[in-house]
Amino acid sequence: MATLVVNQVLPAATLEPDQKRRAAYLYTLFVAPCCWRQSVAVHASEAALHVRTEIDSAVQADRSDAEIKEALIREYGHGILMNSEGIRGFVVYTVPCLALMAGLLLVLAWIGKRRRSTFDPDLQPSR
Repeated sequence: MATLVVNQVLPAATLEPDQKRRAAYLYTLFVAPCCWRQSVAVHASEAALHVRTEIDSAVQADRSDAEIKEALIREYGHGILMNSEGIRGFVVYTVPCLALMAGLLLVLAWIGKRRRSTFDPDLQPSR
């Protein structure tokens, strides 16, 4: 446990205050590659620590945000991004909403059809 704490503190300690702010911002852009659920900014796994260390090293080497993002995508794939971009973002955020609305419309159409066939005043009970 002490090793983990030391590893978390040492890389950031070598960064200037502006670099620390930039690294902290970059941490929020990426998902921990162990569980793919939490940002590396808050996740406490070895994998998240490794990504934070990579980001710290890249920030210290004065690499641009785009270069850092590209390097992490190359290493881990597009799943490393907290928010998907481009067509992936469209698919991830829009398609589930469209599917939910389509399902709701189908259920409402089915309910309407059942109500019309059950309560149709033109239908006479057979005697």
